[in-house]
Amino acid sequence: MLATMLALTLASTQASETQTLTATDDLWVYSQATDQNQNTFLRAWGNGESGLAEPDPAMAASWSVVKFELSPKEGMVLKEARLRIHHVAQPGWTTEESKKWPLEVRLVNPAFKSQTWTFGEAKDVTPAATKEALLGSLSPEAPTNEETFAIEIPLSLENASLTEALGKPAIAFAFTSAMDVRESEMKRMYKFYGRAAEEALRPNLILVWDKQEARATGASRSR
Repeated sequence: MLATMLALTLASTQASETQTLTATDDLWVYSQATDQNQNTFLRAWGNGESGLAEPDPAMAASWSVVKFELSPKEGMVLKEARLRIHHVAQPGWTTEESKKWPLEVRLVNPAFKSQTWTFGEAKDVTPAATKEALLGSLSPEAPTNEETFAIEIPLSLENASLTEALGKPAIAFAFTSAMDVRESEMKRMYKFYGRAAEEALRPNLILVWDKQEARATGASRSR
């Protein structure tokens, strides 16, 4: 008796694609900034305990917001997301201070335009201070040379708010830190380039997508 059995096995081949997006809008949220929506530099600092405070003229903290326009890849699965910024040379903080007060990333509402934004709208871009709102953080090392340096912060795709936001037309992130700027002559802060800088120094959102393709192979066996 001849019996033929067809066994179908799925073999997947993965093709990764990296998408690098450049910021379209950004803000430096600080009441005393001379030009909050066209400043070359973005900044983040706190009071040693928190990097967030009610946006008022006293401003015990300051943070920056960066927005990206999104274009999801059809038929692909997002596997990795990270933010890349370029910090100015000779930072006003040490590696130990960075470990104590890391640079943090949180979601904010992307419904703003740099060109028309005013400090009166600061509450609309104030991120939540909860642990659940934290998407990623990093304690960069202070470089030994006198050059601008890149910082890349991985974002947690396990955060449901982030994955939901990445499915919309635009997304915005707030860079925050509790780094204590006091008694430092306003030097102990994270200071990095914004969208008004030259292209190579502008903030980037880097997304890594994987595509899985299944193929069927036939195997016959007789007896």
